[in-house]
Amino acid sequence: MIKTPDRFPGSGFQEELILEENAVITLPESGSLRFISGSLSFMDTYGIFNPRGGRDSFYFRDDFVGDSLLPNWNSVVSGNGSLVSMTTNELGGAISLISGNAAGRFAQLNFGGFQILSVSKNISFFCRFQYKNTANSFSEISIRAGINNRIRFHKSGNANIFFSTHSGGTETSIDTGISPDTDYHLVEIKSVNNGSSVSFYYDNILKATSTTNIPTTNMEIFLYQETLSSNIRTLNIDLIDIRQNW
Repeated sequence: MIKTPDRFPGSGFQEELILEENAVITLPESGSLRFISGSLSFMDTYGIFNPRGGRDSFYFRDDFVGDSLLPNWNSVVSGNGSLVSMTTNELGGAISLISGNAAGRFAQLNFGGFQILSVSKNISFFCRFQYKNTANSFSEISIRAGINNRIRFHKSGNANIFFSTHSGGTETSIDTGISPDTDYHLVEIKSVNNGSSVSFYYDNILKATSTTNIPTTNMEIFLYQETLSSNIRTLNIDLIDIRQNW
């Protein structure tokens, strides 16, 4: 059976679609079903579903199940001990961003460089993540087009998690009041009203909203982990799920 991804609160999905094997999908008008990898996976689906064939509306999900990263993920590491590695956990699978045991060493992961995320089309970006270590590390999970245009949540050391929007290098930064821990959490970055407002949800609870310095450029997924002292540090990502103008 082929199944659409599970619903999340506020996602805009109203129902799940379950298809029998060899089912035929009929799409409206000139619609199409397109997957970046050119194939359809099962349950841990990775791909883009676009009901009208264009690039304005799409859905993307990666559960990080398997032995290797799927196409279009690009990793960059700096320093001995830094790596991006597939792993398993109690939830099934995850990707680990591991930064080496010296200050400034980092591991990062971004999706493909095609930059088609735009808040003007209304985005719901879900991520299930874990700080394996909280002290002496910097972590960022964001959608962005470089450091001057991004929407992110991030933390440095044991300080609170911050949510911020950046446009043209100018930042609006909000202290969410959330103290980082080592549990898994589900977060959502959600833009509404054609990008006039962007909100941050933590375990389905609204924690911050920004209405200023919201980037208008196209962006991509960006994940980053950096060591601030002399200890290896790890950021685990169990799920990435994005719906744009759905």
